[in-house]
Amino acid sequence: AGAPRSRRGPRAVAAPLLPAQRRTEQRAKSSGTMANMRDRAKLGVPLRLLFEGEGHMVTVELKNGEIYRGHLEAAEETMNMQLHEVTMTARDGRTHHLEAVYLRGSQIKFVILPSMLKSAAIFKKVQTAKSKHVEALRGRGRGGRAPRGRQ
Repeated sequence: AGAPRSRRGPRAVAAPLLPAQRRTEQRAKSSGTMANMRDRAKLGVPLRLLFEGEGHMVTVELKNGEIYRGHLEAAEETMNMQLHEVTMTARDGRTHHLEAVYLRGSQIKFVILPSMLKSAAIFKKVQTAKSKHVEALRGRGRGGRAPRGRQ
């Protein structure tokens, strides 16, 4: 009699998290751990530079032509970004002032970071890695490269 009952009983359904809540929860789980540092070290130079820009004023242009200028509060590996104290310029030139905005990474055309990041430590690491790579390619044996194939 009635609807069949599940063996597990009633399930509690949690409300979905907002993007900002999700990021805060992820940061709380991984902030300050060595695993987080290793994960960031594996990222490419552009993403690592984007993370260096957190807290600084950036300009972001979207694929639809809108331009957002504000303080980069948070950035993710997918290039999703959260800006605050934002000035948004529409394609027709109208400007709007927004308290905060969340931009989806797949819609971003380019990001202008502050010029002070030119001296970021990441570029020094890239230069030393490149010089080590060139030395590794030189080889240690005698003679030059032998011809290949039939003679």
